[in-house]
Amino acid sequence: MAASRIVVLLALVVGSLGPTLARSSVELYRRVVPIEATTGVVSIRESVSPRLDVPGTCDDGSMTCTVTRQYARAWRIDFEVESRKTIGEDVLLEREGRGTAWLALAAGRDDEESYDEYLRQELARLGAAAFDEPHAGLKADRRPFDGPVSARSAEPSWSCFENGAARSATRFSREITVGDDGTKQVSGTSSNTYRGEEVTKPLCSILDEATTSAYPEVIRTMSTPRVLIEEVLSVDVADMLPAQAWADELVALPDGAWLARREVPGVRHSTGRSRNNDIVESRLAVEEVETSARIIPAELPTAAARTHVWHSRWTFETVERRVGPMPETRLLDSWSLTASLMPTLPPRDLDRDRETETGPAAADGPLPLRLDQEALLTSVGESLDFSAEISPAVLADAIVSKIAGLDSPGWILVLCRPDAGATWGLAPTPGRTRLLNGDEYCGTVETYVP
Repeated sequence: MAASRIVVLLALVVGSLGPTLARSSVELYRRVVPIEATTGVVSIRESVSPRLDVPGTCDDGSMTCTVTRQYARAWRIDFEVESRKTIGEDVLLEREGRGTAWLALAAGRDDEESYDEYLRQELARLGAAAFDEPHAGLKADRRPFDGPVSARSAEPSWSCFENGAARSATRFSREITVGDDGTKQVSGTSSNTYRGEEVTKPLCSILDEATTSAYPEVIRTMSTPRVLIEEVLSVDVADMLPAQAWADELVALPDGAWLARREVPGVRHSTGRSRNNDIVESRLAVEEVETSARIIPAELPTAAARTHVWHSRWTFETVERRVGPMPETRLLDSWSLTASLMPTLPPRDLDRDRETETGPAAADGPLPLRLDQEALLTSVGESLDFSAEISPAVLADAIVSKIAGLDSPGWILVLCRPDAGATWGLAPTPGRTRLLNGDEYCGTVETYVP
């Protein structure tokens, strides 16, 4: 045994003058919560074959006369913007009107049906941002009105746009030419807009009366976030764990602390802890094997933070982002804590010998040290998904209670929190208690994960 150990020690001396330090960084968790979002809402009502009294040209050229016409279809389109705001634990839902548009189309059956399909497609394409403007930015002299309506109008068609006290009326018509072979073609379209109340007020009233009692079809845009709260957790790691180490190179447990293991047939998972002042006893059973520990307030040697150790800094940031035009980003909160894992002697085997304190550590040869960093980080990230709010206390509990990836037995876990000082425990059991030289130990950790 002595000869083999000498060979290993010589290899370590020749290969390195100190512990190998491997650094890595990873964004472990990101959560985006919209606290202010808008949705555009369009309500469509229609009337089929309404007979309407619409403005007509008088002998003196004015539009104060009326003419009665049969229309293929009339629509009422209401525009609203729906705002959803989260204020603390309350959710405030508000709706604000963005105006109403009416349209009466004088067209043949085929043109009427094709326009109805086209109109609904155009309305369904609207995004929530469009509802910042009246009528979601739609106007009588633009698609889906104007040209598409004029080209289908066998007789003059009418629209009315209303937003608050502002109204406008538009008359759409087309010109038809007949070719030498008798075929008819649209040779031109025209639209005329009127803003005087002598035209707009009676027209809007007539169109509203014809359509307002119809059952509405509602089209909603996708909700568009305007203000987001983004939570990001990143981890910086300084790994100085060798693949193996001799028992006398590991950190010894403080007097009065112990770590043990036994078989518990039939138990798939259980956990527990008890506290007597600052003395903590805890246990964790997984797959019929129970690990138990006794932890007392104690000091740990700072030299242990410089070799055979896995250090990590967990940095959490909360950022407010305003998206859309003139975006803004504002840092709301930022804090961090450190976690260190140091291998210690494996737990004593209670089934084999209750008086044996070193257990497998007395075995011939060095002890393997196996820590699966990816499994450890992933288990913590997954547990945070179940927390409504992430705080130093929540993160610390996630690291302790959900720790994974410790593929070799016997680990000391030290947590340095900005809000609660330093604690230590024996992983994977969930218990923790005060680290008496926390300031000194955590200061050493800071040099590796600043």
